[in-house]
Amino acid sequence: MKTQKKKINLRVAPETPDQKSRRMAWWTEARFGLFIHWGLYSLSSRDWNVKLREGISDEQYQRYFDRFDPIFTTCASGREWLARPV
Repeated sequence: MKTQKKKINLRVAPETPDQKSRRMAWWTEARFGLFIHWGLYSLSSRDWNVKLREGISDEQYQRYFDRFDPIFTTCASGREWLARPV
């Protein structure tokens, strides 16, 4: 028997210019941001302490050094970095 999925309506009421202004003022004041780890340890797809926590040897950790390419730091913009071939 095939089950039916419920559709959820996520419509948001349109906001007035004043509501948008107040919302954006809060956003700016709150200084919300996103920090992305670009270090060698990010290649493990776990956390920064993976070598110590999981007991990875230097030889095993070498594969991350071999794959690490910090060239993105020389790109002028995020768009330039995203346009690089993988």
